[in-house]
Parts: sequence; structure tokens; C-alpha cells
Amino acid sequence: MTPGAAFLDTNVLVRYLTDDPPELAARAEAIIEKDDLVLNSVVLMESVYVLWKQYGLPREEVVDTLVDFLQRENVTMLDMPKEYAASALLSLKERAGVTLGDALIVAAMRAGGVERIYSFDRGLKAEGITVLRDA
Repeated sequence: MTPGAAFLDTNVLVRYLTDDPPELAARAEAIIEKDDLVLNSVVLMESVYVLWKQYGLPREEVVDTLVDFLQRENVTMLDMPKEYAASALLSLKERAGVTLGDALIVAAMRAGGVERIYSFDRGLKAEGITVLRDA
């Protein structure tokens, strides 16, 4: 992580991505263009929700926009490598029924080297991850 980087809150990211309202979007752009930034999976989850549910953007567009944002040189993820976060986002487009929450849980597991999860969620499936139902 870049020393001196600042955490980027969801509301700044959403303003930047939506240009709404224009005066806050301009301020968000100035922040994003000039500073080294850190965000986490919570910011991604909130951003997906706001862009998809409140702004009504298509799921695929939301995913592509956030994956593109993660590719910026001045953006770092706090809780997992950017590649894992991008993969979690892309799984929303690639596999029907996948939730971002589950995808981010799997990404965090991979980042931490954890291969097993206890879950009663029958839809939770991922390559290389073993889902345990009982002790």
C-alpha cells in the first residue's frame, strides 16, 4: 500500500462515477485524479448497490465500471489484492445467481489462503473452495 494514501468512501466514488450532482462530481474527480487512494470490499458492495438499485444502471455496466476503476494506478484495495476484487465483480456477469457478498467472501478466502468454508448456503460454489455443511 502506498504510504500516505487516503481511504475513499463510497459517496465520493459514486459521485465520480455518476457525475451526480455535478458540483460534487467535480470535487470527487479532483480527489480521485490527484491522490493515492485505498478502498475495501465494503465500498465495492455499497457502490454496486447504489449504482444498480438506486441509479438503475445495468448490472454489466456497473461491474465493468468498477473493474475499470480498480485498474487505476492510484487505487489500492485494503482487504485483498485488486485482482481478487475484480474477479469477484466479474463473477456477477459470468455466473447467474452469484451475489457480490458471496463472491467477495470467496475472494477474501483466496487472499488469505483459506480453502474451506462452513456455510448452509446451497448456492455458494467456487473452484478450489470446499463448502462444509457440518462439523
